[in-house]
Amino acid sequence: MAKTVVRFGLLAVCILAVSLRMTAGSLADGPVTITVTSVSDSVVAGESECPHATKCTLRRAIEKANSTAGVDAVVITFSGTLFLPANPATIALAGTALPVLTRSHATINGSAVDVIIDGSAIAADNTPGIRLAEANQAVMGVSVQHFTGTCIDVSGAKSQVGGDARTNEGVIVGDCRTGIAMRGGDGWLAGSLVGFLANGTPGEVTTGVRVTGNDVVLGKVDAEHDWGNRIGNAATGVAVGDGALVTPHTVIRGNTFGTSPASTPAPLAHAIDILAGADQAVIIGNAFAHVTAEAIVIRPPSAILSNARHLIQGNTFADIGGLAIDLGANGKRDANDAGDTDTGANGLLNHPVITKATIARLSGNVGTTCPACVVQVYRASHEPGGAIDYGTTPISSVTADATGSFALDVPGVDVGDWVTAIVTDNNGNTSEFGPSARVGSGIVQCGVTELKAGWNHAPYFGPNATPLGDSFPVSGTSAGHVAAVYRLIDGSSSFLRWIAGAGFANTLLTLEPGESYFFLVDENLSLPGGFALTLPYPVDIFPGWNDIVYIGGAGDYRDAFGTAGTAIQDTYRFMTNGAHPAWENIGPAGTPAWARDFTEIVPCSAYEVFATSAATIFPLQP
Repeated sequence: MAKTVVRFGLLAVCILAVSLRMTAGSLADGPVTITVTSVSDSVVAGESECPHATKCTLRRAIEKANSTAGVDAVVITFSGTLFLPANPATIALAGTALPVLTRSHATINGSAVDVIIDGSAIAADNTPGIRLAEANQAVMGVSVQHFTGTCIDVSGAKSQVGGDARTNEGVIVGDCRTGIAMRGGDGWLAGSLVGFLANGTPGEVTTGVRVTGNDVVLGKVDAEHDWGNRIGNAATGVAVGDGALVTPHTVIRGNTFGTSPASTPAPLAHAIDILAGADQAVIIGNAFAHVTAEAIVIRPPSAILSNARHLIQGNTFADIGGLAIDLGANGKRDANDAGDTDTGANGLLNHPVITKATIARLSGNVGTTCPACVVQVYRASHEPGGAIDYGTTPISSVTADATGSFALDVPGVDVGDWVTAIVTDNNGNTSEFGPSARVGSGIVQCGVTELKAGWNHAPYFGPNATPLGDSFPVSGTSAGHVAAVYRLIDGSSSFLRWIAGAGFANTLLTLEPGESYFFLVDENLSLPGGFALTLPYPVDIFPGWNDIVYIGGAGDYRDAFGTAGTAIQDTYRFMTNGAHPAWENIGPAGTPAWARDFTEIVPCSAYEVFATSAATIFPLQP
């Protein structure tokens, strides 16, 4: 039994590589070979016997293997004249399950031919297909389909299912309750199709692969044995553990979830479901697609069984209907807690927060409780609001410093891309994906404010606070052409006002840079000013109406105002268009798209926001 050790921080995970090509022929004394020469499943004496040129059935071959003594190994093969390569022959079971293979060092090997084992005629509930019950057994190169129970059930230790798909060693299983059960320790499933029939069409299963044995490997062991499985058409692709027993060290590496061999969708509700009692699973380098709910679910621990130290790195995700990684199986990104003191699935490890994302540098923080933790930054799949955003492809990994801060220079992203990240602590726990961040150019410039004749709702970007005297502006070609200026007192329905020539009756005395006002002007004019920022400008809002200037990157209102959560109920902008100025609004949550006047928030623009509670808007990175 060869062993390969993968180290990640302080975590050492043993990937157990069962004997490659585990046919009995690799043993010293050579195997006894039993050749299946009939597609019949007769149990009548004289009609089925092994060895025989035309009467050796699979049922009798298994019985013969179980009773063969005095040899190191037994191999059950299939006649090349009956079971033709690329022209499969079907063994249709007649009415009962096949015998359990109870002899150690026994192999069922159909890799040189095409063999279908079909259980359609067996009506009894929970009838299995092939069962391997002893150590050092293998099954490869066969298709097992249409069983009411488990297609292939492996309870013996150090056993192998499948192998190199390029030489037809992989198995194909479909239309079973469970595709493959790996219940023995140190097992390996490789190069196989799960959730498919022999002709490549969908063969739906409830659970593709169930792992309850320790140190089981699904897929790639190393570069030489890169034999990933393809799993689809299931409610759950892979279930690890049963919630009652400890299931340590499952390795799921280099597999494809949710996509058929023809690159068409083979949907899964969940790709991987890790139950209480699982420990130190490793999920590396897999491709997930066409998952209708959460891709990787780590369920809460039980009263007596933990569910932690699961490492998730280097995977790709596409077309995921829920979270890509869900700690606690609640279907939502969990909020970070101060000090990361909460417990649960994977310790409910706090996710990274990207605080700045530009084409020159990505930076963020994982908190002071996670120094020297490894952050993996991904390009993100983004929907407005970002509630279930997830990473699609990894960009790079970086180690957080002693304060939990991290930075990635020249990340190779473009303005408008979205990025997110996960973090793995020194115990091997990986977090959920953090909120995604929009990549900006790194600067926002707010320049001259253009006003049109009539009422305007606009920001003021003068370089300094500007006193309002008897007239405004006080000089230039537009001197005195502003008739009135009003400023809403945030959280109220009251205004401060300035009216030209009103003197001491005015309550608005100064224009402040970066604030918004209602201007009444008698001709088109420009208010000089302008400034630049490299970071978005946060805005505090209060219950009631708020008059704000948005200084940040452009984007959908659900992204631009998203940090305020549900506090913002409605947003308006004032459009000056000659004789018919008008208010346009977004509408409260649930307003259909066709009923919204606008959805895009524009930098350096003024908005009226109605809030039900106090909050802070952190605009998008410019």
